[in-house]
Amino acid sequence: MTITKGLLWVREWLGQTKHCMKITGLKLIVDSYAKDLKMFYTEFAASMVKHGNAGVMEDGEISEKGRVIKES
Repeated sequence: MTITKGLLWVREWLGQTKHCMKITGLKLIVDSYAKDLKMFYTEFAASMVKHGNAGVMEDGEISEKGRVIKES
């Protein structure tokens, strides 16, 4: 990645972050995690376990709840 592309990526990311922080609910969540990292790591770990237990489809199966069909 060139420096120019990197700077453009950072600018885009910062713009998206600013937009997200204007959403009141999200800002409250981010602020609470910033104040309590232990809570963040606990909830993040629980989320990863939940997603891991959902099962990963690897052979082109279609999820009954999914909206996108994975083509092989």
